[in-house]
Parts: sequence; C-alpha cells; structure tokens
Amino acid sequence: MQYLSIFGLIAFGLVLYQNSVIKGLKKEIRFLKNKVRIRGADTMSRVLNGLEGQQCRLIYTNDLDLSATNVVATILESDDDFIKFTTINKKNEEITKVIRIDSVVEITPL
Repeated sequence: MQYLSIFGLIAFGLVLYQNSVIKGLKKEIRFLKNKVRIRGADTMSRVLNGLEGQQCRLIYTNDLDLSATNVVATILESDDDFIKFTTINKKNEEITKVIRIDSVVEITPL
C-alpha cells in the first residue's frame, strides 16, 4: 500500500512538471509568432510607403467571412499597422477605407 501512495505522488509530480513545460513552450511559440508578424508588417509598411499616391490593384481579406476582396485603389497613406485607400464602387461613388496591413494579400501597381 505504501508503494501505491509513493507512485501516486511521483505521477502527480510528473503531471505538474509536464504542464509547466507545455506552458513555457506555448509562451515561446506566441513570442516567435509575434516576432515574425512584426517583421513582416514592417516590410509591408515600407513597400506601402513607396506606393503612396499611386493607383494599385489591392487584394485583401475580410476578417468576418475570410473572403478576398479585389479592388483598384489609390493608396492615400500608410503606417506600421494600417493602410488608408480610396476606391470607386459600382455607383461611381468614391469610398475611403482603412484596413490593417495584416489583411493585405497582394498589391500590384498599375
């Protein structure tokens, strides 16, 4: 009977150790994902700064339904997180939109 209680304590200790290791690995993965995202957004930001005032074909994803939107737009301004552009809808009305740089899939200068 004494051996079962010792075995139970050892098993409990191993479970606690395993949980702490998993938490540490999750934290490290989250850190690396943020590091990669920031570096990618920085590169995209520099590209967009060079395209300000130009007309481009812009493909971006919609966060609500994950569909891609393809528009011809004039880029007004951009910073590290957002891009502001104007486009013309089906009624020939000029619409100004602001989207996150993370949602941009492709930009092609016209």
